[in-house]
Amino acid sequence: MNILDNLEKIISLVKDESLTEGFLENAKEYLKEAGELLDITPIQTAFFAIILDRLGENTTSLEDISKILIRI
Repeated sequence: MNILDNLEKIISLVKDESLTEGFLENAKEYLKEAGELLDITPIQTAFFAIILDRLGENTTSLEDISKILIRI
């Protein structure tokens, strides 16, 4: 699986589960593979994937990202 496939899996999982313990467990393999290629931690990889996903929109605020992360 390449880095883009891993990031797509991470994005899909984080949209379903937020950054919960369940997400971290379910995305462990994808976070590890992508993180190793990027030389960043699993949490940093999850943040990177979320920000990357949001880049296609006209604006992205920290509030938008926080809503994804904690599902307010």
